[in-house]
Amino acid sequence: MTRLPAAALLLMVLATLGGCLPEALRGSAAPVLSPVLAPQAAVSTGTVWLQPRHAREARPLAAPVLLEPDDWIETGADGKVELRLPQATLRLYANTRVQVLFDYEQRAAVATTVRVEAGEVLIARSGDTPYEAKTPSLEVHIPPGAVALAGTRGQLYKAACYRGSAEGRHVRVRGQTLVRLGLGQVLTVDDTQSLAFLEDQDLPDEWHRWEQAGVLSA
Repeated sequence: MTRLPAAALLLMVLATLGGCLPEALRGSAAPVLSPVLAPQAAVSTGTVWLQPRHAREARPLAAPVLLEPDDWIETGADGKVELRLPQATLRLYANTRVQVLFDYEQRAAVATTVRVEAGEVLIARSGDTPYEAKTPSLEVHIPPGAVALAGTRGQLYKAACYRGSAEGRHVRVRGQTLVRLGLGQVLTVDDTQSLAFLEDQDLPDEWHRWEQAGVLSA
């Protein structure tokens, strides 16, 4: 494990590890993504709510349903949902709340950001435009072709890389702290101690694991 004293760092870039990959990630199949023109909640199980940006209350969501810009999506203790955007596919675990940010440019939906208020989101990139997940303390930049996770539980924030590479930025540090994640690496930010931890883990094929019944967290 690499421990990074976030409060003392202005900028740190950690190179992606080469060499041996974790056994669970070797040969794992790439996600099969279904391109969409309009953002939508495509698949859901269990309890899921949809709260439009200007609405005071959420309502039950039963996929498939089209999304409007800046909708909030929340899953219950038994809920999961897959959100499909032109630029990415998002898989939400249980007890997760996100805001899906996108605009229309010349009638085409352009999504650049998902705001993760609570829980865990697995993101597989499509398209060639920048995309990021934002938690209160950690921003995760996910390039095309990559699969990464962004999560927040209390004052603990996590990013994990399951395919390709990703970057995590600790935004509560003056000058910020940039960490590059290679395959099988996990970055955890603990705001209670102003520390960030980077470690190599034997990660499973999380994209396909999410599809299994009873899998509610990463």
